[in-house]
Amino acid sequence: MPSKRLLITAVIVAVAAFSILFFIDTSQPTSLKDATSSSENESPVIAHNNVPKSKIEQSPTIANKTHLNAISTDNITKCNSLGAEYDENYALQSKLENARLRENIKALNSVESDFVLMLIADLTVGEIIENTTLLSEKYPDNQLLAYHLLSECSSNSELCSDSLISQISEKLTDNSAVWLLNAIYYADKGNIDAVEQAIIEASKAPVFDSYWHSYVAAISDAYDQAGDKGTQMQDEIKMGYISAIAVPSYGSLFKVCEQASIEKLTLIEACLTAGRLLTRDSKTLITKSIGYSMQETALVNLDREDELSFLSTDKQAHKALYTSQAKAVDLLWRNTPLRHQILRQLMEHGEIAYAQFAIEEAIKLSNAPDVDECQVVP
Repeated sequence: MPSKRLLITAVIVAVAAFSILFFIDTSQPTSLKDATSSSENESPVIAHNNVPKSKIEQSPTIANKTHLNAISTDNITKCNSLGAEYDENYALQSKLENARLRENIKALNSVESDFVLMLIADLTVGEIIENTTLLSEKYPDNQLLAYHLLSECSSNSELCSDSLISQISEKLTDNSAVWLLNAIYYADKGNIDAVEQAIIEASKAPVFDSYWHSYVAAISDAYDQAGDKGTQMQDEIKMGYISAIAVPSYGSLFKVCEQASIEKLTLIEACLTAGRLLTRDSKTLITKSIGYSMQETALVNLDREDELSFLSTDKQAHKALYTSQAKAVDLLWRNTPLRHQILRQLMEHGEIAYAQFAIEEAIKLSNAPDVDECQVVP
């Protein structure tokens, strides 16, 4: 099926472009509906594949790497012989399959289906907050719904109250990510003292959990319940939703940190701590990028040249990872076992492990004797 190549490439480029948008502008939030609102039936970009674990061999864990090594794609080969024409039939079938799965999700009555339908609906921010509140009341013990409500409120402080923020935060476990959402909320309101206090609490919390796995599991489970069997087309459909999982808008917090005068030493140190937390523990490429930017701003204010030099090296490696994953995934995507392995990395460990693993596997495949870059492996 040579003419599928353009669609697969477009899928990967769209994910990369979506990520680069936020590498450039940390002030703009996103959501699933933003990435999929062009058409109810339009197939979005790719993402995770929640085929039962018996169908996907567990991929090696590389998520605990603390520093990024320099990434080069010079040794990754490319399939150049596939036709460049767009396969209109494949695109149409993808749209129809996406529509079928959505209709099946609508027929379900579960927390996962209710949550996913809300995420992909064309709603205003106010409607999202209202609907998430209603779902939280329907499923009062669901931590993901509470976190999602806090995330939406954090950058839309005019639609929420201090008492609601406190109520939600108390419901969630002691967690650095929760405290950073508090910091964003108070930065959005201009309460600098509360921002400092929230970041200090974030630095003391025992874990950093942005509920990545819960978001992915909700989408995965909803599609499993809807009849997803893990085909390449279905993988491409789901990737769009997972790649578009809402990232909190750190813009207001970044602005507070950027504008902090040297007299506000406690605030600057708090901003440095926040950046380090995001860089060390976040599961998404964009959030890690925001962490680097926050650290850089704080270190410039503190005039710590040595730390800035180290940070610059680490940041460049991350940037290379950011831009190199597309070439790697393009090579691996036709190989079903490898595709399932890299998507398992995305599911279990997040975007950074997914990108690292894809690049490593693509280099291995490229160096294999008599490799056929264009071979489709079922």
